[in-house]
Amino acid sequence: NLVVLSEAVERIAQKHVGLQILPEHYPSVAEALLAAIKDVLGDTATDEILTAWGEAYWLLADILIDREAQLYDTLADQPGGWRGWRKFTVAEKRTESEIITSFVLRPVDGGAVVRHRPGQYLTLWLSIPGEHPLKRNYSISSASNGQTYRISVKREPQGIASTWLHDEAEVGATLNVSVPAGEFFLAEPVDRPIVLLSGGVGLTPMVSILETAV
Repeated sequence: NLVVLSEAVERIAQKHVGLQILPEHYPSVAEALLAAIKDVLGDTATDEILTAWGEAYWLLADILIDREAQLYDTLADQPGGWRGWRKFTVAEKRTESEIITSFVLRPVDGGAVVRHRPGQYLTLWLSIPGEHPLKRNYSISSASNGQTYRISVKREPQGIASTWLHDEAEVGATLNVSVPAGEFFLAEPVDRPIVLLSGGVGLTPMVSILETAV
């Protein structure tokens, strides 16, 4: 029932765009997923059942691939848009509290940046010495200005990425960033009162919404 799945499909597609998931990645997922299903179902995983699971997977995969292609094309065609990973430099680093630090990111190429919807996030691909490559989502904590993005990151005690950003990513550091993504955002124009509720570092998308609204 694809009507039931519509919201989930959009959420997954947006996440995939942030992570730069491409059509050629889907066969690997299918292989791993079907193997896991076979392992869980055991003897009940007949060829007929596995074939049905495979058909269901590819039905959903084709829908996601089509939607992601639309998002990639739309974002790339907008002023300041891009495809793939784009290099940004840390233009400003500001301590907000004992556990939260903000980073203003500016493209290394000096070009404009695509306008994000207030509430969306950026995905960073971090290469940290001694670690596997890490991809992390961080909400944009500012209104759109066409020049930079700001993210505000909470230091997590066991967080490899957040700890590295707080301790090592100084002004001038270079980061790989994908286009803004996310299905949670403020619809514009804002023509009625809004109430913003958040907890802890969850305020970051709210700050973006608030700056945009006012």
